[in-house]
Amino acid sequence: MVEEPDNLELLIGLGNGYFDIGQYYAAIEAYNKALAIKPDIPDVLVDLGIMYRRVEKYDDALEQFKKALEYDPKHVNSYLNMAVVYKFDLKDYQKALDTYYKFVEYAPPLNPMIEKVKSAEIPELKKLLNK
Repeated sequence: MVEEPDNLELLIGLGNGYFDIGQYYAAIEAYNKALAIKPDIPDVLVDLGIMYRRVEKYDDALEQFKKALEYDPKHVNSYLNMAVVYKFDLKDYQKALDTYYKFVEYAPPLNPMIEKVKSAEIPELKKLLNK
């Protein structure tokens, strides 16, 4: 795969490149190799989770987001991506709502997604749960 199989930055970069061009399985492989070297990188764990979601491995995706939160309990991208999996893929609206609340709790005020989550996602989930 790479000339330097233990080069963390190279593996992450390779994973990001595969991510960007839609080569999901190759990205998964690169990210897993990077995480084998240094497992405590929340952003890489989230990117790996997103790739698992793209190949419809939702439990694996959630596992990565939860691992990221173990390393950084306020990692807002983990909460955001977890909520997406719960809402759109697993149709678990209560967990999605709870997770969006965590996102709102920890997201900085200028986060570009905070208004969408507050004004659209949370109200929609509340309506879905009241049906």
